[in-house]
Amino acid sequence: RMHAAKEALQAADLLRRRFREGYGLEMSCETDNANVFFRKEDLEKEHYRIQITEAKIEIFSGDLKGFIHASETLVQMTEEDLTVSCAVLSDGPYKKWRGIHLYMPAPEKLGECKRLFDVLSFLKYNTIILEVGGTMELKRHPEINQAWVAFCETVVQKFPGGPQNFQWSDRYWKDSVHYENARGKIL
Repeated sequence: RMHAAKEALQAADLLRRRFREGYGLEMSCETDNANVFFRKEDLEKEHYRIQITEAKIEIFSGDLKGFIHASETLVQMTEEDLTVSCAVLSDGPYKKWRGIHLYMPAPEKLGECKRLFDVLSFLKYNTIILEVGGTMELKRHPEINQAWVAFCETVVQKFPGGPQNFQWSDRYWKDSVHYENARGKIL
């Protein structure tokens, strides 16, 4: 059972999802009888501290990203039998900017892209540059669409895995924004 400060609710949801998907364990947020606590503390941006005793786990941070990083670390520390060694751990990023630059994925590759976003969160990346370029279909400017298709054909021949064709705007963007909001706002 978990108890989370208001600033840490998304991180608690992430931790709950990681344990459900990775271990089949359902965790609930409760004030009474909690043994995992998310507590706000004045720490540097994205820094966190985890204190693990036999009785409880306390996660301290001053911001949401710190709580998210701490949640990912706690998952990494958890053994297959759901045990965690007693410890006190303080951590934070060495570099303020930890990112990756990607082209927009093709619509059929969107699921893979979402899995990549989860991995990047697990690795504590904090920035994703998603190059849109000409990938959005511009219904009022077909000349740009034609130039983008020609560019994709040229680049993909030289650099497999490079930019693909169009991302059909309405459905694609609605799904992408929904995914970003549900996954801890790593973008």
